Amino acid sequence: MPMVAWLLLALAASAADETPAIREPQVSFDEAGEVSTVDREAELGLRLFPDVPGFVEARLYETSATAWALEITTAAAAGSRVRERRQLTAEEFHALRESVAAARRRLAEAAPPDRTCRAALVTASTLLGLGFYGSAVTVALRVPEGRAAVASFMLVAGSGFLIPFALTRTRPVTAAQAVLGIYGGYAGIAHGMYAKDLLLGAFNPDGGDDRAGLAAGVLGSVAEGLAGWWWAGRAGMSPGSAGMIEVGATYGTMLGVAAAARADWYRRASDPARPIAATILAGVAGGYGLGSRLARDGRDTAGNALVTATAMWLGAYAPLWAVDTVRPHDHRWYTAASVLGGTAGLAAGRALVRGEAFTAGQGVLVLVGSVACGLTGLGIAYLVTPDNAGSRSTSYLGLSALGGVAGFAFLHRTFRGRGGERSDAASWRFALDPAALLALRSGAGTPASAPRPLVTLARGF
Repeated sequence: MPMVAWLLLALAASAADETPAIREPQVSFDEAGEVSTVDREAELGLRLFPDVPGFVEARLYETSATAWALEITTAAAAGSRVRERRQLTAEEFHALRESVAAARRRLAEAAPPDRTCRAALVTASTLLGLGFYGSAVTVALRVPEGRAAVASFMLVAGSGFLIPFALTRTRPVTAAQAVLGIYGGYAGIAHGMYAKDLLLGAFNPDGGDDRAGLAAGVLGSVAEGLAGWWWAGRAGMSPGSAGMIEVGATYGTMLGVAAAARADWYRRASDPARPIAATILAGVAGGYGLGSRLARDGRDTAGNALVTATAMWLGAYAPLWAVDTVRPHDHRWYTAASVLGGTAGLAAGRALVRGEAFTAGQGVLVLVGSVACGLTGLGIAYLVTPDNAGSRSTSYLGLSALGGVAGFAFLHRTFRGRGGERSDAASWRFALDPAALLALRSGAGTPASAPRPLVTLARGF
């Protein structure tokens, strides 16, 4: 008889162990899935449970396809916790979510605008005023030399700080707005000059400074800078998305310059300025479209954009040594090699940042480190190549490209999978205008033409 009793007890214990566990998935308080738990800090703003004394936190669980459970944890006497469970119908569940959405909209409207990157945008505009606006406006307006010209320069240069400072006093300046605003301000100089060439050609009756080109450069810079700032804010872009748009626009400019060089408008057209400008501006427009597609998923970080840009520029530079070995008489072979290499570099850069989240500091280190290693390779080539060697340029291009690619590979491997780490590196942004580079190489520029900025450097704070 005792054996039977022990057997019955064992069977009962086994049956108890096989009781299925209740699994209830947790759901968010909002449609976007951004509010999974309401704690004390969130409750101060949302005010969802004002009638619950000692509120600690609240969570939502889905008990069935049409029913939900709200669990509220409160603080009781002597530091103990009490959990209250409320069953919600579908109507109550959706009403709760609507309350959360309404509270978040109220908080967003009441929150002060994000002006974390206001200093970067205003500083970049100030540098534009000092470096371009002041002299360009003075020359474009034919201000007489002397006191009047000095005063004109100072007034216009100072407005490069005062106007954006006043405009952003109560308006948001996010990191994305600063990225596109700064890029548009600098790239818009060349784009405005090309727009003038497209509309008016390169005709310059007095043979002096291209006053119309300078004025168009100022207008293009202001217009594109404001458009970039507005676009990034209106679309709610992340810094990475804005950076990818910048990468796409730069790549489009590269394609436009290559297409203009391939067409050889200097020989085929009586006024080459118009077709050259049309081709380059078409490339810029296409580049902005490409950048929008690259930034469409919104998952990239600012560091990802910098790594991608570095890979693109290395890809454009690396093949030049191979072309230089055969020394073609037609410079268009160099342009074609750069475009093909840049395309491959852009594709490789996108592949290398997929699934990564590089910080802005890490992206800056990849960019600066690649340039530094390229300069190291150039220095080695300068030391080992004889002065009378006929292939000095090939050695310079080859070893500098090898150094840059090696530095990029090392730094990418160093930071890969470590995107969450903080970096105190300053956010420097480097941009090169391919059109100005082509003009320098081909010698196509004339004294009457307005200069294009070759290199721009801006710092984010």
